Amino acid sequence: MSMDVELRHLRAFTSVARHRSFSRAAEELLITQPALSRTIAQLEGNLNVRLLDRSSRHVELTATGAEFLPHAERVLATLDQALAVVRHKVTLRLGFSWLLPDPWAQPAMSHFEQDTGASVTLTRTDDPLQALRQRAVDIALVRGDFDPPTAARTVHLYDEPRIAVCSEHCDRHCHVG
Repeated sequence: MSMDVELRHLRAFTSVARHRSFSRAAEELLITQPALSRTIAQLEGNLNVRLLDRSSRHVELTATGAEFLPHAERVLATLDQALAVVRHKVTLRLGFSWLLPDPWAQPAMSHFEQDTGASVTLTRTDDPLQALRQRAVDIALVRGDFDPPTAARTVHLYDEPRIAVCSEHCDRHCHVG
């Protein structure tokens, strides 16, 4: 069995697994969908396993693919960290699942980058805590109550005010007091 697994194979697989879509993964990786399909087929052929179940309507991880995914993500994250050290520059990956709050986010990131020499990259993800557990991000911004991963530190940033806005046409139905 050949084990010629390349980084491009791992990047392709993790992108398809994350997006559950070949078209969105191809877009992210800036390659064509047929090239992405060939890369995934090469990876599966080299490993002699199926990692993805695909039909015309959906893409799902096989049990083996689900087991392989966190390891592939960890390899890529470790490589990214090693390359950042070589470049003498650290990049913190900030994961979030909603629009970043304004006005504090951009100024805070700029201040951090100026003070430390590091950079911050933003990663939009459906589940920032899962991305943190998988080491796809370094910091997860979350809302509401949650169970933090073990060996994680939490910092309360702020409380959001909630405001109800009623149309002027619903005065008699909307009594907020």
